[in-house]
Amino acid sequence: MRTPGPAAYKQSMRLFILIACLLLASPAHAQPVHGAPIRALAVLPDWSVVSAGLDATIIVHRLSDGAATILQPAHDGAVNAIVALPDGGFASAGADGGVAIWSRTDTLPVRWLEGHTGPIAALAVNGEAIASASWDGTAWV
Repeated sequence: MRTPGPAAYKQSMRLFILIACLLLASPAHAQPVHGAPIRALAVLPDWSVVSAGLDATIIVHRLSDGAATILQPAHDGAVNAIVALPDGGFASAGADGGVAIWSRTDTLPVRWLEGHTGPIAALAVNGEAIASASWDGTAWV
């Protein structure tokens, strides 16, 4: 049996993210919602979708049953980036210059990383390493 290549994988992920966005916007999945534009999305290994935005709210949406959990506020301002972690958790970063590490089961961050003096614009992960890029002109790993 032939294994799909990287192009097929990318195409299927794009389709999945599009479907997730449509589900999140549908009336059946409209509660809870963000109070401002959504700025970041991440798909977790269990196919849950994490959304965050300008209202500093982070919501975990379970696509399997439509349930959604609003997490305790962790960022002081907009959440600009979310990245899925290999262990099933995720990291979030925002206008406050901090990175919050979340487990899949807690509603509060399990760890907080600091160092940037400006808002964080992007996150990336490679195995156990998390990288962040900030408006202060620095990138941290």
